[in-house]
Amino acid sequence: MPPKAAQQPPLTQLAEVYSHRQGKATCRRANELKSGLTPSYLPDKPNQRQRTSHRNLEKHQRSRFHGFTAAELRNLESLAPYYDNDKDAFHSDFPQLNAIHPVFERSRWTQPLPKHMAFFPLGNGRDGFWDARKDLVWNALKPGIRIASQTLLNADTWPWWEVLITGIYTKIPKTDFSVSHRQKTFYQFEPRVASARRSDKFDHQEKFAALAKNIEFHLMSEYVSPESGLEREWTVNAETESQREGPTITWFSFELLAPLLDGRISVAERMLCHFRVAVTLLHEFAHAIWNEIVKYDEQEGPEDPYFGDELWAEVGFSMEMAVFGALTAGHEFNDPSRAPIRGLPNAGFFQYGVKVLHVGPKIVGVKDTGSANTVSPLSDGIEDEMSNIDMLEVRTSAAERLFVTNENARRIRSKQILEAWK
Repeated sequence: MPPKAAQQPPLTQLAEVYSHRQGKATCRRANELKSGLTPSYLPDKPNQRQRTSHRNLEKHQRSRFHGFTAAELRNLESLAPYYDNDKDAFHSDFPQLNAIHPVFERSRWTQPLPKHMAFFPLGNGRDGFWDARKDLVWNALKPGIRIASQTLLNADTWPWWEVLITGIYTKIPKTDFSVSHRQKTFYQFEPRVASARRSDKFDHQEKFAALAKNIEFHLMSEYVSPESGLEREWTVNAETESQREGPTITWFSFELLAPLLDGRISVAERMLCHFRVAVTLLHEFAHAIWNEIVKYDEQEGPEDPYFGDELWAEVGFSMEMAVFGALTAGHEFNDPSRAPIRGLPNAGFFQYGVKVLHVGPKIVGVKDTGSANTVSPLSDGIEDEMSNIDMLEVRTSAAERLFVTNENARRIRSKQILEAWK
């Protein structure tokens, strides 16, 4: 008679929400029940098996959470799912106080799709498609659109927007570039300082409306190329397609909205998702506006312009630098990657990497190297309590690993010196 399979323990409350991705297991036996987010506590009189399991889980959590365990984060009141006091507080006056800018109105999201593209099913047992004409989808989009709208409605407070739509662009000599880039045309302008105001009254909103009249938005999948409608090798959560004839199209990944359809996520996570939608939308809108400027002025291009002394000609990134102080860049919202970008975005110090982790005398952690995504085949009769595939792989650079090694060595040495003086 074959041995009886070990009974799986029930999912914790947090594991019900944050556990592994379904359908990704590559072996026939692995316990994938631990999300790694639930705090782990030892019982009063633990046995050796419980001690080992607890120690392994804490090791995994310190790697995942940059040196902290989930229990420590909870003690610091930094584990959002445990501190939702009022789930309706965020939504009370938000719609009434934040109008949707005309350039983002619903009609711009409901134009006919190009013939080679199609709507994607909502999935997870839901009826319908990722179509902005569907209220469920539009309601998920609206809060992020409202945040982006407030930025545009107050564009006169940011010199960057004014220079983008009214600035004088200077063509950069081709001799300033390497031979491989001389076939392209690049422009540059000098942003004005915040204290310098235009002498004439300028209507930013009128200019936005004129430039954006041919801009439309469509939902797509991060896995699909909008040019061909076929799957591609990397993932992009949004991109803007310029056409000499026809509209400028911004393609927006529905994967950014998927977490918002789950009513179990915390208020903090929901707010972060809305913010990610807003930043991504503004990033792509900046590209779309530049494309329309190029068409309107009949300039060569449409390569992105250089803003002042910036070393990277990327209009969306430049906007994030000017408007958000580059704090959004750590989210890698628009960074093409071979790893999918599904799920909740990182927040707090998790988005900035190991160099900001001087938060105490503890041994610091590192970004996950993908080991938690790897499901190793198990020998018969062995149950692995720590197997996890609930998180995405984040590659760790050699420089980051070296930093962590040196930092840990420094902290250990400091501790030894302090103990020697006791």
